[in-house]
Amino acid sequence: MYLRLFPSSTDPLYTYTCLGAFLGSLGIYEVLSPWVSRRVTSCYERLPRAQQFEWNNKITATINDVLCTVFTMYAMFFDDKLRYDDLRSDSHWCKLAGAIILGYFIADILEMFLRPKIKWDTSMFLHHLAAAIMTYVTLFWYSFAQFYGTILMMMEASSPFLNIRNLLLLAGWSKSSRPYTSVSALFVITFFVFRVAIIPPFWYAVIHQIRVNPDVHLPEFRVGRDVGLLTAIVLNALNVYWFTFILAKTKRKLFPLKHKE
Repeated sequence: MYLRLFPSSTDPLYTYTCLGAFLGSLGIYEVLSPWVSRRVTSCYERLPRAQQFEWNNKITATINDVLCTVFTMYAMFFDDKLRYDDLRSDSHWCKLAGAIILGYFIADILEMFLRPKIKWDTSMFLHHLAAAIMTYVTLFWYSFAQFYGTILMMMEASSPFLNIRNLLLLAGWSKSSRPYTSVSALFVITFFVFRVAIIPPFWYAVIHQIRVNPDVHLPEFRVGRDVGLLTAIVLNALNVYWFTFILAKTKRKLFPLKHKE
């Protein structure tokens, strides 16, 4: 017997991975990151308590985002079981990435409620909630079209650069420094490629499958299909919303206003 988070037919490895990601994220955030950071850099101790929490959060997020990105990239390019036209695809690497990111999102949502004055962000809460529901339902309980779920999880590829950029600021680097500008450029590029540019081909492929693949309309896929479509709309809308702010900041950076003396 083991603690069951997913259907009985699901390999217990994914339950342990999800629990490990959840407990590991809390452990890194609350214990490991503060302990290591105090010994690695002197700037951590000088930060106000709220910024120390932000520092720990970015460290935790970066570790989980990198793992998720590595596994989803491997699944997308090297896993023969993952096919765009096979609604019953069952990719070990996709599920492993899903279990990790699910555990992390639940831990981060918990931190939002524990420290609302420091951590609460409504758009980020909606992102985590939609992504967690999508992962839990479409990858494990009502497995449906894992190829498209993998694409949605690959969106996390831009997150490490955002986290590193914020860590550089907390560490005292200026916004005009080369490390900061380089990481910022990588963030903007990866955000556009993995979160925005992918939207048209993603929905073209989804709509095409709805039109030509009769399996999409089978009763066994109804819950997974409907939840997957709804959460994909929410995640895509949030990414477009965030990208408008990224574009505005990038425009101000590249074309600063010239004030008359």
